[in-house]
Parts: sequence; C-alpha cells; structure tokens
Amino acid sequence: MKRISLISLLLGGSLLWAGYTWEEASKPSEPPLPHFSEPALAVVHLDHTVPSEPKAAKPYYHLQMVEGISLQDNQEAVVEVLGEPEAIQPDPYTAQCEVYRYPGIDVGFSMGMVDFVRVLPEAGTIDIDGSPIPITLEAVVDELGKPDFVAEDGLVFKRQQAALKLFVSSETQQLTSIDYFHRTSS
Repeated sequence: MKRISLISLLLGGSLLWAGYTWEEASKPSEPPLPHFSEPALAVVHLDHTVPSEPKAAKPYYHLQMVEGISLQDNQEAVVEVLGEPEAIQPDPYTAQCEVYRYPGIDVGFSMGMVDFVRVLPEAGTIDIDGSPIPITLEAVVDELGKPDFVAEDGLVFKRQQAALKLFVSSETQQLTSIDYFHRTSS
C-alpha cells in the first residue's frame, strides 16, 4: 500500500511539475495524426473528393549492376551484354588495364575482369540495378539520395563493395561522366 501511495505521489507530482492540470490529464487522448513529408493531394470530382495515392517509396540501389554489367563480370560476359566494342584501347591512367569503348559507355578491365564502367552523358540514361535514370545531376541524385561523400570533382555513393561517382564539371556544374567501380579502387 505504501508503494502505491508513493508511486501515485511521484506520478502526480511529475505531472504537476510538467504543467498538466487535472482536467488535461483526465481527458481521453487521441491517437497521433500520421506524419507525411508532403501534403496529401486530392482529386476533386463534381460530387465528392477522393484522396490521391501517396507517392511510392524510391527504390534502394545496391549498385550491383550498371548497364547490365557487374564488377564480377569478365570480358566475355561484357561482350555478351553489350556486344563487340567499337574499339579496344589501353587505359590512359592505368597501364595494366584496357578499355572497351561502346557508344556512351567505356568498360575498363584489369586482368580480364571489370575494373570500372564509365557512362557518358551522350548515353542519355544510365541503367542502375535494372532501373533507367536520365543522365542529369538532378535525376541521379533524386534517385540515389544523399551522397556518401562530396569530392572536389563530384559526388560519391557507396554500397557494400561498389561505388558510383558522379563527376561534375567545376565550370558548368554538369555531369561529365558517371563511374561505377570497386570501393577499394583508387
């Protein structure tokens, strides 16, 4: 009995200290309203109003594939997906790599395995994990969300063992390329 009295005293004292009155404490509480990030829109008909459907959540991109190519693919798998390249050239930055050039896409190989996939703006769209996205800075950031890292030359998105970097021109603020590569690559 002493415990119940002590608990009641402590509860009542904390409510009074918080500024509640007996009338407020005895009112039945209503469930909280749902929180929406955007106001719900409605379609108005002549005789009644019908709430519109909320926006679907954006997909989470795992960065498992870009343009149908994964970082675990070899040269034969890339040729199977993209066809024969227009040209095969040595990588200007890494001597042991070669680059298969396709319209709007370059695929770099090291020891026969994909090292990077570079998608150029002239490709028009970039296919990430099976979803085509227009190649604009706004569209890609809108789809992928907040970047994990902002570099002086672009934005970086990291997922597990893969990364996607949006290279941005410092003069025009336009995309110059989107590179898909292993996170451990430099």
